[in-house]
Amino acid sequence: MRAILFQIVVVVFLSLVIGCAGARKSGLCEDLGTAAAKKGDLGAAEAAASDAWKNRKDIKSLKKAVASLREAVAIDPKKTGNYVRLAKALYLLGDGYYRFDEDKEEDMLNALKEATFFAERALKIQNPKFAFSVCARDSFKTTVKTLTKKDVPAVYWYAVALGKYGLAKSIMIVLDNKDRIYAMMRYILKNHPDYWHGAAARYLGAFHTKIPFPKGDAKKSKKYFLKSIKQAPNYLATRVLMAQMLAPKLKDRAMFKKQLERVINAPLNIMPQFEAEHAIEKRKAKELLENIDDIFPPSEG
Repeated sequence: MRAILFQIVVVVFLSLVIGCAGARKSGLCEDLGTAAAKKGDLGAAEAAASDAWKNRKDIKSLKKAVASLREAVAIDPKKTGNYVRLAKALYLLGDGYYRFDEDKEEDMLNALKEATFFAERALKIQNPKFAFSVCARDSFKTTVKTLTKKDVPAVYWYAVALGKYGLAKSIMIVLDNKDRIYAMMRYILKNHPDYWHGAAARYLGAFHTKIPFPKGDAKKSKKYFLKSIKQAPNYLATRVLMAQMLAPKLKDRAMFKKQLERVINAPLNIMPQFEAEHAIEKRKAKELLENIDDIFPPSEG
C-alpha cells in the first residue's frame, strides 16, 4: 500500500513540476498574433547591432547589440534572421556574462528564456508547417520532416538556449522537451553536420550526459564529443562542455584536466572570429580547474 501511495505521490509531483516547467511562454504554439511593424530605420538598427556585436567582449556593447536587434525585430517583425541574431545575443549575455554573477541568476534565466522564445518565433514565422506539426503534437519523426536548411540556425539556437535554461531552472524542462530536441539535433547532424563547428555532435554529447535520465549514456556522450572535436578542434566550448559534463560522470580526472588545460593554454585568437566567446570559455575552464579537488576528491584520483 505504501509503495502504491509513494508512486502516486511521485507521479503527482512530477506532473506539477512539468506543469511549472511548461509555464514558459512558447514562441511556437501560443497565438501571439502578428505584431504591427514599428516605424523606424531598419538598416540603421541592423548596422548598430552589427557594430555593437563586434565589441561583444564588453557587456555594455553586447547589451547595445541586444537593444538594436530588438528595435530591428520591432521594425520588421517578419525578418526572421534578426530573431535568430537576437536569440544568439541573448544566449551569450546569459551564458557568457550573467552566469558568472550569483546576483544575476534571474537575469541569466530571463536571457536564456528570451533566447529560446525568439528562436521559436523565427521558426514559427518562416516555417508554419513545422510550428503546426509541433503544436498538433505530431510524432517527432513527422515534425522533423518539415524542417529545411533555412531553419537550421533557429533550430540550433532554440535547442541550445532551452537546454541551458532547463539545466539552470529545472531538469524537468529538459525531460519535457528531450524527444523534440533529440529529433531536431539528429536532423542537423544528418543534413548539416558542420553547422556552427560541429554543433549537433557537441549538443548530443552534452545531451547524453543526462539522457536517458538520470544516468545518461556516457559511451554515446563521449562518441559525440570526440566527433565534434574532430570537426572543429579549436572551438573551445566543446572541450569545456566535455570536461564539465562528461568527465565527472566517467570519474575521469585526467580527461577533465587535459581538456581544460588545452582551453586555458590555447591562444585567444585561435579562431579570431570567436575571441569574445573564447575569453568566456577560458574563464569557465579556469573556474572548473580551480575546483578540481571538489569535483574529483583526491581519494578518487
